[in-house]
Formats: sequence, C-alpha cells, structure tokens
Amino acid sequence: SELYEEIVDLLVRSGRDELAFEYAERAKSRALVDMLAGRVGGQLGQAWDSTTTQRIRILRERLNGLYGKLFRADVDARGFVATEGNRVRAQALESELSRLLRAELFRDPHRASIETVGALDLDEVRGLLQPGEVLVEYFVTREVLYTFVVSPDGLRVVRQDVPERELRRLLTRFRFHPSQG
Repeated sequence: SELYEEIVDLLVRSGRDELAFEYAERAKSRALVDMLAGRVGGQLGQAWDSTTTQRIRILRERLNGLYGKLFRADVDARGFVATEGNRVRAQALESELSRLLRAELFRDPHRASIETVGALDLDEVRGLLQPGEVLVEYFVTREVLYTFVVSPDGLRVVRQDVPERELRRLLTRFRFHPSQG
C-alpha cells in the first residue's frame, strides 16, 4: 500500500498522470483482492500447496522490493530512469508469478481469482465513457488526496495535501450526506 502511494505521488509530481492513474487503479484492485482474500480466510488457502503459496508470497515480496528500487531511488529531473538489471529481474519475477498463478487457476479457479489483480488501463476506461460523461476517481493516502477526472478525450489530476484528521472528517461527512437523500 505504501509503495503504491509513493509510486502514484512520484508519477503525479513528474507529470506522468496516465501512469499514475493506472497505478492508483492497481492499488485499489490489490486492496480489494486482499480484503476479499482475508474475508474468505484459511478455507481457500488450505486448497493450495503450501510450497506454492509460500513461493507466491516470496515473489510478491521480492517484486515489492524491486519496485521500491525502481521507483524511489532512480528518479531524476526527466522522470523515471531505472537500472536495466532491476527491470530484467522484475520482469523475470513477474513472469514466474504469472506462471504460478496460471497453474493454480487450473487447479483452484476460485482461489486464483481472489489472488490475482486486474485493473483497466486508462484507454479502456476512456472507451467505456460516452461523450459528455466523466469519471471521477479518488486515491487517498495518509496526507494526500488525488482526484482523477477522466473523460473520453482526457485526464486531469488534482493533488491536494490534506491532513489525515481533516480527510477523515470530510469522508465521514461525505458518507453521511448521500444517506440523507
């Protein structure tokens, strides 16, 4: 979660709004998948070979570490410049993770659907919008509110520094308001 927050922030600050939107969507998809997997609990986890489950966990941890290196340390004024070695390692880990998840999909389709993360990219979202329609998406971190406004022909991102306490107050007010209609 924190890694996604840092990636989105770095991308927005460097003017790479489309990629920031896609990472925000991935973060939300990952959070939903994690929440669903937690609710389902150990029942599904027992269906998978513990060696495979452990390997998937290790691959995800290694990928998180590599993504951290790629997106934190290797930023310059022109944008993201990552070392080729880290890119190659990340691609290899992603390939192995995909292979393991595909194999498990055949053995346990329900669990695999809970473990994988999918998110629409910006072009797919734009393609779903009709002329005159816009999609407003929010991505919230501890201190920042990102508002993505997507239209069929564009994307606008607003980054607002908002203290956590104020954000909680606004969210509570927002949740209350629609229920009063």
